[in-house]
Amino acid sequence: MSSVISTIFAVVVLGGVAAFYFLMYGRMKKGGVSIFGAGGAAQAQNKIADLYTRLGYRSVVETNEAQMNEQVRKGQAVETHMIRQMPGAEIHYRSATTHGGTGTELSNSWSMPVSGQIVAGIHIAEKSVADATKRVAVDMLTSRRTEWTPAYDQQFPSGDPELDKRFRFYGTDSRQVQSILADTSLRQLLLDIPYVDVSVTSGAVVFNDPMQKAMRTAMGGTFGMMNMFTESGLKTQEDLHNNIAQLMKNLAAKTTLGR
Repeated sequence: MSSVISTIFAVVVLGGVAAFYFLMYGRMKKGGVSIFGAGGAAQAQNKIADLYTRLGYRSVVETNEAQMNEQVRKGQAVETHMIRQMPGAEIHYRSATTHGGTGTELSNSWSMPVSGQIVAGIHIAEKSVADATKRVAVDMLTSRRTEWTPAYDQQFPSGDPELDKRFRFYGTDSRQVQSILADTSLRQLLLDIPYVDVSVTSGAVVFNDPMQKAMRTAMGGTFGMMNMFTESGLKTQEDLHNNIAQLMKNLAAKTTLGR
């Protein structure tokens, strides 16, 4: 299965990174070492494949390498879908990459199916996406149009000044929302993950990151993404995947029956 992940990574991730950095900055070397690190692109490919294998992901993508390359050639989005099994949870990780030189776009999403009855619906999102004025300002800077709607109509404060400073909270009941957020481990996960847009609705917990903000911020920004193939960069990616998975598990445990 690692060979499948290697193929996905080579076509989707390496292609996107190379298109952006090499087109804009030539070969972009740091201290004589390429952005792919010692060993070049092949070594980087193996490292990321090993990371996803270590995290327990298996690919369920149906597109082969030739089809992916054809999608890249046509400027179409290349989508991937991987699944990891964790105790009490099945985590689905999806990415979509559209290659276009400096216009290369990458998006991520995670989801966790839940079968129990929801007793407390909740949606937690960064103010930068939940507040219309902030969202428009970001769109103007990035030349994008962000379509975003909360999963629930009612908005509540969490009662925690640090959380309320950063997030907007939506749900079905204010007391339930505040009770959920009183959990210290869940609270810390929210603060540790650099970008959050997570909701619990009927059938699933979903974490959306359409502009890959969580990863870019965790890596130290767009230029920090050049370190994604280093040991510290790999550790950052591993921690992010694990934290998002744990956040979804915690939310599912607190909002649904039968878990």
